Amino acid sequence: MNNFSTRVQNLDVTNVDRLLELFGIPAESFKDALLAGKQKHDEATEFHPVTTAGARAWQEIVGVFRQLAVEHGQGWEKDQLKGNPVLINSERGMTIVIMGGDNNTGLEREDGIQPSTKNSKGHQSQRLLHGTNLSLFQSIDEEPSSPVPVDSHQTWVFLFYLDKEKQEIRAELSLPSIDVTEFFREGKVKVSDWQERRILPAIPFDGGFDDISTPEFTDDSEFFNAEKI
Repeated sequence: MNNFSTRVQNLDVTNVDRLLELFGIPAESFKDALLAGKQKHDEATEFHPVTTAGARAWQEIVGVFRQLAVEHGQGWEKDQLKGNPVLINSERGMTIVIMGGDNNTGLEREDGIQPSTKNSKGHQSQRLLHGTNLSLFQSIDEEPSSPVPVDSHQTWVFLFYLDKEKQEIRAELSLPSIDVTEFFREGKVKVSDWQERRILPAIPFDGGFDDISTPEFTDDSEFFNAEKI
């Protein structure tokens, strides 16, 4: 559970188009990228390595979302920062990084538990995510220091989760908090505290934003569930 006041906005079919106003990216681009990732996830068989489905899904979501944001968004450009595929918008002062989330992704829980990234991120992602924020990720044994930002943009995380029990994809655009309590271990960290969360409508596996179900919760493996649905 986070110790900070997180601003949460639940978007539904009546206001999901605000994504264009807020981020300069049409709502359809989010939906199409997530469904493309689900399709790639389903192509993995029992004979593939167990991480194949999740890795393929993440790769496809990254590729499709970046392409759609560049082609149909307002001022977005793709970039590669030390191995991290990102989107950058100089006009808006924003960067978007895409990550798989845990079972709390896309939910506003009554107990206040926040989602976290499912895949631990290394040092460069730590620097990318804190941007100009102070000490977003720091080892327990480290003395506080002034970070050198990868860029001065506000970095948002496009967090997603494939829930096979609920048969839906949940996602959100969230801004990491400046005071993260999860410290990295062995050079890795999970992002789990947020200043702001913009929760997207849940997408049924066989549908889109037009077929909305009320978000609820579940569990998984490395990006999504590694096993085939």
